[in-house]
Amino acid sequence: MTPTEQKLRDLLNELFRFDRSDLDFGIYRIMNLKRDQVQHFIDVDLLPQIRQVLERTGKEQNGDIETQLNKAREAAKAAGLTNPNEAPKVKELLGKYKAEQSIEEQERQVFSHLFEFFRRYYKDGDFIPQARYKKGVYTLPYEGEEVKLSWANQDQYYIKTSEELRDYSFTLSDKRLVHFRIIQADGDRDNNKIQQGKDRRLILASGNPITQENGELVVRFEYRPDEGTRKQDEINDATVAAVIANSAAAKWKLFLQAQKSGSDKGVLAYHLRQYTARNTFDYFIHKDLGGFLRRELDFYLKNEVLDFDTLAEQGAEQSLQRQFGVARAVQQVGGKVIDFLAQLENFQKKLWLKKKFVVRTDWCVTLDRVPHELYNQVAANTQQIEEWKHLFAVQDIESDTTTLRFTEIPSIHFLEHNPYLVVDTRFFGVPFKDKLLASFSNLDEKTDGLLIHSENFQALELLQERYHEQVKCVYVDPPYNTGNDGFCYRDNYAHSSWLSMIQGRLCVAVPLLSSGGNLMVSVDDIEVANLRQIGCNIGIADRFMAQLVWKSRQNKDNRNVTNLSVDHEYVLAYGTAFVGAERDLSQYSNPDNDPRGSWASANMVGLLPEDQRPNCHYDLIDPATGINYGKPPLGWRYDRARMARLIETGCIIWPSSPSGRPRRKSFSSELGSEVTGYSSLVGQGIFTRDGTRDIDELFGERQISFPKPCRLIAELVHQAGSASGVILDHFAGSGTTAHAVINLNREDGGNRKYVLVEMGDYFDTVLKPRIEKVIYSKDWKDGKPISRDGSSHMFKYMTLESYDDMLANLQLKPEGLFEGASQQAHEQYMLRYMLETETQGSPSLLNTAAFDNPSAYTLKVVHGPETVETAVDLVETFNYLIGLRVRKVDLIRGIRVVQGVSPTGERVLVLWRSVHNTNADQLNDWFTKQGYNTHDTEFDVIYVNGDNHLQNLRRADQTWKVRLIEPEFQRLMFDVQDV
Repeated sequence: MTPTEQKLRDLLNELFRFDRSDLDFGIYRIMNLKRDQVQHFIDVDLLPQIRQVLERTGKEQNGDIETQLNKAREAAKAAGLTNPNEAPKVKELLGKYKAEQSIEEQERQVFSHLFEFFRRYYKDGDFIPQARYKKGVYTLPYEGEEVKLSWANQDQYYIKTSEELRDYSFTLSDKRLVHFRIIQADGDRDNNKIQQGKDRRLILASGNPITQENGELVVRFEYRPDEGTRKQDEINDATVAAVIANSAAAKWKLFLQAQKSGSDKGVLAYHLRQYTARNTFDYFIHKDLGGFLRRELDFYLKNEVLDFDTLAEQGAEQSLQRQFGVARAVQQVGGKVIDFLAQLENFQKKLWLKKKFVVRTDWCVTLDRVPHELYNQVAANTQQIEEWKHLFAVQDIESDTTTLRFTEIPSIHFLEHNPYLVVDTRFFGVPFKDKLLASFSNLDEKTDGLLIHSENFQALELLQERYHEQVKCVYVDPPYNTGNDGFCYRDNYAHSSWLSMIQGRLCVAVPLLSSGGNLMVSVDDIEVANLRQIGCNIGIADRFMAQLVWKSRQNKDNRNVTNLSVDHEYVLAYGTAFVGAERDLSQYSNPDNDPRGSWASANMVGLLPEDQRPNCHYDLIDPATGINYGKPPLGWRYDRARMARLIETGCIIWPSSPSGRPRRKSFSSELGSEVTGYSSLVGQGIFTRDGTRDIDELFGERQISFPKPCRLIAELVHQAGSASGVILDHFAGSGTTAHAVINLNREDGGNRKYVLVEMGDYFDTVLKPRIEKVIYSKDWKDGKPISRDGSSHMFKYMTLESYDDMLANLQLKPEGLFEGASQQAHEQYMLRYMLETETQGSPSLLNTAAFDNPSAYTLKVVHGPETVETAVDLVETFNYLIGLRVRKVDLIRGIRVVQGVSPTGERVLVLWRSVHNTNADQLNDWFTKQGYNTHDTEFDVIYVNGDNHLQNLRRADQTWKVRLIEPEFQRLMFDVQDV
C-alpha cells in the first residue's frame, strides 16, 4: 500500500467516524456497530474500483493506438525490416502504448486528488462549510438579491443541545461518584473579546481543580483557548496524568486506572474522552451535504483535475487522455464516498427535524383550583409539604387560623386558608393527576402557562400545529455571543455559529405569530448588525418597526469621558404597530379645554429634588420647544426657571397645596401607536441590576447572571397590544417573561398566557420555582414572601425527548438483510439506505407496534448523571402533533378520553386504550355505553389506537371520520421540511 493510498484510507476512517471507536454515544455508537461491515465495503468494494476505472479507461483509449501499432508493424515488415519494433513509427506508438498501460502513477494521482478534495471540507472528522471554486478562490451563494447576508454555516443546523457546556458524572466499580464540572475561565470574567485564531479546549481549571467533596471526586475544567496547539486528545492525556498524580485522588487511583469494560482505555481516560467529545463534537448538521459536495466535486474536477491551461501549453493529446482517466476515477469513487457521507448526514438531519416525544408532563395548580375532595391527599403528601416549606416558607406563617404544625399533617382548614399554595402533580400518582385534570371542563383555556424543558428548535417544531398564527408576542433574549455567555461554537466560527443558531430558531418562531403579532429580540452591539440582516433573510424585513435602545446599566467606566457611553442594549422589534394594551379611558377628561384633548394627571417627578423623586417612567417633553428632557440624570437639582416655563406652556400642573407634587398632563392621544413615543419610553430608569434584584428577592441569593428586568419585558409585552393572547419566549432563561406576564395580568386584569422554552439545567432549579413563587405572592424579600397575596393560577410543564436521547435509543437490526443480493444492489444499499433500513422500529424512530399498550412505551432518557428508562407521554405528544386545543381529559373504565378542537375548528375525540385489556368488541360496547355514535354530529373526527370495529363514515372531503392513531402519528412526526 502506497503512502498516498494510506493517507486516503486514514482520512476515510476519520470521515466515517472510525477514528472515534471508543465513543459509545450518538452516531458514533451506530457507526462503531457497523464498523466491520463498512470497512469491508471500503476495502473490498469501493477503493478497488479506482484501478478498475483506470484499466477500463486505458483500454478504451489504447484501442486506437493498438490498431495503429499493428498497422505500423505490418508496414515495417513490408519494408523488409527483420525486427519491426525497431521502426521509428513503431517505437513512437509502442512508447505511447506502454505509457498508457502503466496505471500506477494514475492511481497515485487519484488517491492524491481524493485526499486533497475531502481534506478541504473536513477537520477532525467534522465538516467545514467552505465552498471553493478552485484553490484559494471561494464562492458565495447568491441568487440576484439586492442585499444578502451570507456566512460560513448558513446552510447548517446548529444542534448544540445544551446552552451551556454540560457537567458529567460517572460511577466507579466501588459505587463512588466522580464529577467533571465546567467553571468559568478567569480570562473570560473581565474580557469579553473572543481570541481569534484560537480553538477552545476543555482544560483543567487553574488553582485547585481536583478536590474531594462529600466523599465524591470533583474535577473542574475551563473551556478556553490552549496556550499551545494541542488537540483535545493530547490535553486529555495530560489531564489523566494530573488527576492520577493528585493527592486528592490517591484513594481513587486504582479504580480510575482500571480498564473500562469493552474498551482499551482506563476508566478515567474513557469517561474523559466521552465528556470532551460530547461537549466539542458535532455542532452542526448540513441541510444538503450531498448536493454541496457534488457541486464542489464538479468544480474540482473541471478546475484542478482537468487542467486545461496546462494542457493548452503542452498541446499533448496523450496527457489529456491520462487526465480524463484520472478524472473519471475521481468522479466515480468520490461520488460514492459523497453518497455515503450524505447518507450519514441525511440520517442525522431526519432525526433532528423529527418531532420529538413528550417524555414528562406535569401540572402546577393553586389550591383554589384543586377539587376539595383531593385535599386529604394533598395534606398527606410529605414531598409536597417539604416543597412548600422550601419555596414559600410556610413554616413562618404566624396567624392562628393558618398555622402549619410540622409534627403532623396540615389541616384542611390550613389548605382552605392558603388558596395560592401551588400543588405540583409530580409529587402524586397517576390517579390523583387524572382526577385533578378531569375536574376542568376547558383545560387549555384554564391553563395560564406552558413551560417546556427542551432545546428550543425542537420545542418550536412540536408547537407548530397547536400555536400556528396564535402568538401575540414573541420576545427572546438569546445569548449575546460575548464569549462568556455560555454560547458554544466550532473553533473560530463565533459569528457564523451564532447566526445559524438564531436564524434557525426565528424561522420556526415566526409562523407562530398572529397577523398582528410582534417579534422582539434583545441583543447588544456584538451582533445587532447581523441580527438586522437576519430579518431580511427570513422574510420579515418589511415588518421591521424599530431598533429600540435601553440603558441597561449605570456606566461607571466611562463617567470621565465626555459624551461617550456603552451602557446600553437593543431590542429589535418587528410587527405591525405598537398598539398599546387596552386601557381604562374613564380617567381622561379636559376640564381646561386643552386643545390637545382629554388628559389625566400623572407623576411628574423630574422637577423635584432627588430625595423627593420616586422612579420615573416617563419623558418630560416641552410642548413649546419640542425638547425631550427625558428622565433627569443622577445629581440633577431643582430648576425654578425651567419649572416656570413648563407651567406657562401647560406641560405640567402646579399643585394646589404646598405639600402637593407637580403632575404631568398625560394625554389620551399619547396611548396611540407611535413608535417614536415607544422608543423614548422603553427602559427609562430600568437597569440590568433590576433583573438581578428580581431574582435575589425571590430566592435570597444569586441564582443566575444578568437576567432581564421584569419591568422592561412587562413594558414590551404591554405595548404588544391586547390584554389577552399568548406570549412566547423560547430563550426563557430564569423565566422573567412569565414573571412579567403574571405581574401584568395582576395589574390590568388581563388574560395573557405564556409559553416558555428553556434547555438549561436551571429549568427545575430556577425557572419553574420562580414562577411558583410569583404565583404564591407578589412581594418577596430575601427569599421569603412579604405577603401571601398571590394569584389563582395553573401551568403545565413538560420535558421533550432530546436529540441526544433519540440517538441513544436507536437500535440496529441484525446484519444480513442483503445476503444474496447483486453487487450493484448491495452497493446502493450500503451507500444510501443502510442506516434508514436497519434502524426502523427503534423506539425513538416510532415503533407503532408498541402502541398496543400506550402507557408502556418507553425511551432511555438522560436524567442528571444517569440514563433512565422513562415512559413516553404518547397522549400529550399526539395532542401537539394534531394541534389539539384540549377541552376535557378523562380516564373512563380504563380508556383515556381526550376531547378538543382541531386548528380548523373540528370537534375531535381521541381514545387511547390497552388493546390487550380492551379488544375491538369491548371497545364497541364501551363506545355505546358512553353514548357515543359515529353517525351523530357530536364529533367531526374520532381517533383510536389499535384495530377496531367502530362504524365509520366517509366525510364530504373523502376522508374518514374514524381514524387510526398510528399512521397519523407516523405521518405527523416525520412531516418535516428544511427551515
